[in-house]
Amino acid sequence: MANPAVRTRKNTTTSATNPQFAKRLSCHRDAPNRACSLAIAVGLMLIGRNFRHVRGSRGRVLNLQDSCRIQAGLWIRMVKSGDNPATGLTIAFHHSIIHQEFMIMRSFTLFLGISMLLFSIANAAEPEETKKTDPLSLTVSGVLASNAGNQSVRFDLAGLQALRSVEIATSTPWTDGVRKFHGVEIHRILDAVGAQGNFVNAVAANDYRVRIPIEDFRRFGVIAAFEMDGVRLNPRDKGYLWIVYPRDQHSELMQKIYNERWIWQLKAIEVTD
Repeated sequence: MANPAVRTRKNTTTSATNPQFAKRLSCHRDAPNRACSLAIAVGLMLIGRNFRHVRGSRGRVLNLQDSCRIQAGLWIRMVKSGDNPATGLTIAFHHSIIHQEFMIMRSFTLFLGISMLLFSIANAAEPEETKKTDPLSLTVSGVLASNAGNQSVRFDLAGLQALRSVEIATSTPWTDGVRKFHGVEIHRILDAVGAQGNFVNAVAANDYRVRIPIEDFRRFGVIAAFEMDGVRLNPRDKGYLWIVYPRDQHSELMQKIYNERWIWQLKAIEVTD
């Protein structure tokens, strides 16, 4: 039975490249704009019901209700044809010949301000599909018992934390003093995917790789750290994942050969024989 904490990646077309998905996503993005535009159009008609008659710029009496209905109808037709709602607002104003008294202008200005605020909120509302995901990602591939039909197994932060994270305090050749690292023991990651090799190739973001015996992970409790001193690691300080050996608990780990295995910006682990 597959481990629920592990996320697998199959040979399927991603949603980002699926044209049907792109079409649906476009519809989701247009929906807030259309809804807000229709609300503004209805508001124009309501204003017309409250203020029946005003004097036009050419001295003739206009029915504000009819004028607003004309503008609202123009606006709705533009929205249905796919034009930008903001353009519809500009055209509606340019076609208006209404000369409003102070109270009417104040009411309309208040309505316009509230409408534009709603329009901004609608544009700021981001569809669920476009929300930014956590950038941490670790791919495990190679000689795995769980990879039948899959190329690899991918972990995100939640998947790693589900394997029970630990904390170790140790000094490093690249930082000052003793630091507290929070992460997941790498042997737990390998056990979760059924790794059956004797070595791994640890691969960094720049494709630099180092061959590490799997025995290291079980013997020393080596971790893939994602926090240092309670702060998430980022690419500037060797994140999002950093292989950390508890060198202060084992004197032999002070040797240079082990320092070379501290891969930072870890992106992949390849299990080999």
